[in-house]
Parts: sequence; C-alpha cells; structure tokens
Amino acid sequence: MILALISASMGIWYLDGRDSYNPVVPLLRLSALGAYAVTLHDGSVERDLTRDLLSQRIPQLLGWLASRPLKPVTRERIAQDVWADSGSDAQALTNLRKALHAIRSTLPAGPDLLVQDGPLLALAPGVEADAVQFQSAIAAEDWGAAVAAYTGELLSGFDNDWLILTREEFRLAWLDALARHCAALEAAGQLPEALRQAQTLIAHEPLDETAHVRMMRL
Repeated sequence: MILALISASMGIWYLDGRDSYNPVVPLLRLSALGAYAVTLHDGSVERDLTRDLLSQRIPQLLGWLASRPLKPVTRERIAQDVWADSGSDAQALTNLRKALHAIRSTLPAGPDLLVQDGPLLALAPGVEADAVQFQSAIAAEDWGAAVAAYTGELLSGFDNDWLILTREEFRLAWLDALARHCAALEAAGQLPEALRQAQTLIAHEPLDETAHVRMMRL
C-alpha cells in the first residue's frame, strides 16, 4: 500500500497530529460493493459523507481505486478510465483534479481518503473498503470472508465503461468463492450452512451443474 500523503495542492489536506493516528482503527469506511457509502468514524460519532462525496464522479474514482488496491496506477490512467468521455486526456485530468478538490472540501481537516506516491494515486491505508477486504480474502483463500465481504455488485447503480468488465470480474470471483466455501462447509460436516450457500449459488448461477448436484446431495 502506498504511504506518502497527498499534498494540499493535489486536493487532499494533510492530517493534523498524524503521529497519534492509529492505522489499525479505520477512520473512514468506503462501501463500494452494493450501495455506495462513505462514513467517517470519530470515536463514538459516525458521520455519513455519502451525499457530500457524490459529485464529480467521486464514487467512480473511489470504486476504481478500491478495485485495484495492489496495482499502483498513475493519475493519467485513472482519469482516462473514469472520465473516458471527456474528449481529451487533458480534460480528463482536469476532471480528476476537480474531484480531488471536492474531496478536500469535504474533509478539510479530517483523515486522508487518498494517498500519492509521485504520480501514483491510491486509497489511504487507514480507509476500510469492502472491495479491498473482498480481494484480500480471495488472495488469502479465505472463502467465508470473501463471501461475507461481497454484499452486492461493484458500485451498484453507477455507470462507467470500465465498470462493466470490473463488475463482472468481481461477480465471477464471488461465485467461485461461494462454490469453494460451500465445498469446505460440506467437507467440515456443516451441512445446513452448506445447503444455504448452495442455494445462494444456484439463485445467482442457475446453470451451475456442480451446485445443483451438491444441493441434491445435501
């Protein structure tokens, strides 16, 4: 994960008193699977920032970054995907700068939502993102955690050309995790839960013959 903080001129302010910041306790939570939401947690107080972070294609920007947590990318590449209809690379970068400014305006003195390492842009390490958790669980072959993290399609309700392929990649990864989780539950003798997961798999992939065979066996 990239650690260098974006400067104020790039659209995100530094976090005051960062020496006391505990990265183990997430201050910002990003939901990109299912309903888009951004919440700020400050002790026992929770603030919903979703409406404040809806303009300037901020949801698509954050979703793009959350879907690629292990692949550092340049601002130019992000702008080309999220603002592919801008007409030129220069205009796409301008639109990205406007989105960063809007984020700064929402969090003028709060925790950092994004970080930068040279020309590269990523989510800040203190942000808890369900899409990142899902991919981490897949990488760790923790199928139960992956199934739990996937609460819906990537950025449901939003449109972008890049979303079509990425959304389907996430869906297929979830279906694979669901099948593997179901097999593991069956092997462990947890048959009622295995049956429930098999039913979920068939509901979303009705032509999966293996799932049908497993459900009949359960």
